[in-house]
Amino acid sequence: MEYFNSQEELRTYLQAKEKLKIGLALAGGGTKGFAHIGAIKAFEEIGLTFNFIAGTSVGSMIGAVLAAGFKADEIFKIAGGLKEKDITLHPIPFLNMTTKGVENIITSTLGEEATIEDLNIPFAAVTTCLNDGEEVVFRKGRLVKAVSASCAVPGVFKPVSINGKNYVDGGVVNNLPINVVAEEDCDVIIAVDIMKRDVGTDSTNVFEVLSATINILMTRIRKGDDADILIEPNLTKFKEYKLKGNKEMYDEGYNEAKKSLRKIIDVILEKGKAKN
Repeated sequence: MEYFNSQEELRTYLQAKEKLKIGLALAGGGTKGFAHIGAIKAFEEIGLTFNFIAGTSVGSMIGAVLAAGFKADEIFKIAGGLKEKDITLHPIPFLNMTTKGVENIITSTLGEEATIEDLNIPFAAVTTCLNDGEEVVFRKGRLVKAVSASCAVPGVFKPVSINGKNYVDGGVVNNLPINVVAEEDCDVIIAVDIMKRDVGTDSTNVFEVLSATINILMTRIRKGDDADILIEPNLTKFKEYKLKGNKEMYDEGYNEAKKSLRKIIDVILEKGKAKN
């Protein structure tokens, strides 16, 4: 009852939620994706579930696991047990590593042959097609390929080949896929942007410069302004390629999302009433 004014309001909210199609958009941002998990934990506190999930890069990885039915605590346990070598499989950045590490995470969690269609909740992974530079959204097919392609940061990972075409990180063209959720005719759209406040660097280190350049580009690419709720955790002190501080990132995502819970309730009550 922490977030509700009365039992009657809680009942009305739960009834309204069942009438509405609620969508979630999760942005890319490397290891800052721990903030997504914290936000999901906050959503659980008001019984918020989703009818459609779209993610870019790490947002696609966490979104896929959420769509498979995992809870925030379970997702954090999986992610919290990872080492940097589990993701990169190579200690030196910008050597065009394969996405095998990313694929291993997905296959060990959801199975090698899992498809997007197998997920409990409809899901989409956003990628960039290198052949023509266009945004490509995978709504069906092998999950491991779609997610690894969405996570294939240019210059860090090799492109992922799917049906004869090469794909890289969806953040190149659309780092926060609000538009993808809107295309599904969702009544309520909630978006979590983990990169919005994080641009630039004072460092002249080649890795820091290249990383900051990618960040600057990605934070300016967000398609769609149709989100009813936009959650933007402040993660500027964290590095998107470092796992250090994962619990702090989780907490930041949780606390920022928690601030929006009452607004989410109000939006659902209002839109649910309009559905009557």
